[in-house]
Amino acid sequence: NGSIGEHICALRLLKLGIPCRIVNMGATDIFAEFDGKTYRVQVKSSQLKPKSKDKNNHGYQFMVSKGGKKESFTPNDCDIIACVTIDTEFVWFFPVHKMIDRVSKRITPKRFDEHTTERTWKDTIAYLETL
Repeated sequence: NGSIGEHICALRLLKLGIPCRIVNMGATDIFAEFDGKTYRVQVKSSQLKPKSKDKNNHGYQFMVSKGGKKESFTPNDCDIIACVTIDTEFVWFFPVHKMIDRVSKRITPKRFDEHTTERTWKDTIAYLETL
């Protein structure tokens, strides 16, 4: 799923007109260029999973941490974490600062729509520009 997620993320960025390249260097999977800046993107992918025995309560579970000890990513590792849904090919971008001290992130399917990728990219860049 990792390689598929990276390619989906790169494709979605390219469709937004954002030049990018899959690099797989350390914690960086993709370099993306926007407004003269280069952003390091860590891609996490998931398929739809049941949350419990109740099949109506399902979601995407993203492991937004690194290593066997599940340490949080930091700004030293990457700038952006991209959570990619394998089945619907949506991407939800988060500034790495908002994922510190998180091991995983669950997002319900109803929170994704055709505008999620573009909206969360813009929100993430706006946040990073305030730092």
